[in-house]
Amino acid sequence: MVPPDGDPAGELTIDIVPLVSDVRQSGDFGIATYRIPGIARDANGVLHAVFDHRWTGGSDLPADIDVGYARSTDGGTTWSGFQPILDFDASEPGSSGNGVGDPAILYDPVNDTLWVAALWSFGNNGYFGSGPGTDPAVTGQYVLTKSTDGGNTWSTSINVTVDVKDDPNWRLIFQGPGHGLAMRDGTLVFPSQYIDASGVVRMCSVYTTDGGANWDFGSGIPDTSPQTNENTVCELDDGRLLFSGRTPSGSNGQRAFAYYTPGGTEPMRDGSWTDIFRLPSVPDPVCQGSIVQWTSTLNGDPLEKVAHISPGTAAGRVDLTLRASGDGGASWPISVSYT
Repeated sequence: MVPPDGDPAGELTIDIVPLVSDVRQSGDFGIATYRIPGIARDANGVLHAVFDHRWTGGSDLPADIDVGYARSTDGGTTWSGFQPILDFDASEPGSSGNGVGDPAILYDPVNDTLWVAALWSFGNNGYFGSGPGTDPAVTGQYVLTKSTDGGNTWSTSINVTVDVKDDPNWRLIFQGPGHGLAMRDGTLVFPSQYIDASGVVRMCSVYTTDGGANWDFGSGIPDTSPQTNENTVCELDDGRLLFSGRTPSGSNGQRAFAYYTPGGTEPMRDGSWTDIFRLPSVPDPVCQGSIVQWTSTLNGDPLEKVAHISPGTAAGRVDLTLRASGDGGASWPISVSYT
């Protein structure tokens, strides 16, 4: 829990001078817009960033979009050059740009492997155009790529749509975006979202327990109000997963949170969700955020902390704010704006 005096000896205070460096700027390498970033850090401290190459403008899928990648070996001061890692042929007839985007990245420390998930839209099969089925002609595709050499090279696309679209009548399933999670037991998790047959969208998970040989649908939050789509997740010290999601409708200008407790024969499928809860202290303008967990010590005892970053106001995507929690996300007593 957060100590009674709020922040003894600065244990929760965020006293960070941010390093501001542009991974990419509009126009770099002839690309009109870069959007939808995700980042992961490997065991050697190398930073790995992914993002959309939106070649002709800022619009979402369907469009001519590829997933780009850059790495930094100096803590983010400088970044590597042009490197698309998921790219489908934009000239293919009927493909509407054959775009792939909204990436999420995670690092698997057990197998020293980077994984990236993205949504591939052949034709009008993005968030709004997708329908029932699993074929690329009718619905967006859940695709992956991986690197086993620190991001130098990446695999060809791995299509897991049939494996993770738990109900073919759903209109769509795809990743967070942003970053995924490597759990303490080795399970790899991409926070995800699915649109059911009625058009309701809710946050869920896609996971693997065998290092990526097989991927499966985990569990979707039962709550349908408010709807939750783009989301992010961290693992707490007690084994619960804390999901933080944006709400495309009924948000009341606040972020949506929920806990998932793994359990049963298949822990990522058979566990239990809490109800969605919202906090006035975490406003949201309908925007993706990021959440991470880490553990330090206080007077020799472990002290769990959770960090959350998102806009600091419900009025718009401005006022980037970093928040800290000492009670597993139940409250966020510390916040610092970096605008």
